[in-house]
Amino acid sequence: MKDLLSRSWLILLRESLRPHLTSCELPRFCKNDTCWGKNGPLVTAIPKGWHFVFWPNQTYEKDLAYDGYDGRSGDVNLGNLKGLRRRWRRGELVFLKELEFERPGSIHINCKTSEGASGGFIERSVRLMSNTNQTAAEENASLVEHRELVYLPAITERVNSSIANDFDEKSPLSSKSIRKAMFETTLTPTRMLLFRFSALTFNGHRIHYDRDFAISEGLPDIIAQGSLATVLALSWVQFDPAIAAKSIQRFTYSCLRPIVADVPIRMCYNPPGTLWIEQQGNICYRGRISCE
Repeated sequence: MKDLLSRSWLILLRESLRPHLTSCELPRFCKNDTCWGKNGPLVTAIPKGWHFVFWPNQTYEKDLAYDGYDGRSGDVNLGNLKGLRRRWRRGELVFLKELEFERPGSIHINCKTSEGASGGFIERSVRLMSNTNQTAAEENASLVEHRELVYLPAITERVNSSIANDFDEKSPLSSKSIRKAMFETTLTPTRMLLFRFSALTFNGHRIHYDRDFAISEGLPDIIAQGSLATVLALSWVQFDPAIAAKSIQRFTYSCLRPIVADVPIRMCYNPPGTLWIEQQGNICYRGRISCE
């Protein structure tokens, strides 16, 4: 799949993030790019993690599954499997070379789906991205992304909003299990931020904007995208002047609990690479940054 890696999408993402990442000096993408806020560094490459706005799933509306997302997972047709609950569970980003914007870009996706241990499915995909057409081999890629989604069995009764098993984790993690953060910031993932991010990434998954549907899947409200949590975390550690993480080579992460809309979160970072997100006293997301 090919795409033009336009700075226009990066500017729209930046301005969606700006009200929430108030300590950050977010990047500029050309010399006269001074709109809407404080000037940050001038960059020529896509910021780490911001690739999610490119290469969206190009699925016709009639081919979407009941939950608004892609109706296929690998070789599995999900269109008739009503009741499966799709969740973003974990991933890894390996940054091999800079991915430049205002240039063509291509992506090669290899996706495999297998049955889960307790029913449902697990979808594992590898995405190779670059500014060339030679992305079928990892050695030619600028960015390698490993992504894992789970398709949990349908719920048969009302699930309490305190459920901790939504991502197949054995138990919730108390914030006390993590030592005090050297750096931290607080923000609220608003409904508007979730809507804008869904629009920018062409993501029709209803748990991110349809409250009634989210509740029908046992969630307390609509929840943030796993990719949005990744973008928020990586943007903060890159562009907060107090942290300014440089030469990020790898980022691995796990989505432990849903991040609920309109409820404040606390993002925490301990150098050289431990990162986590808390909401209402529970760790929802944790990651590990490896720098050069």
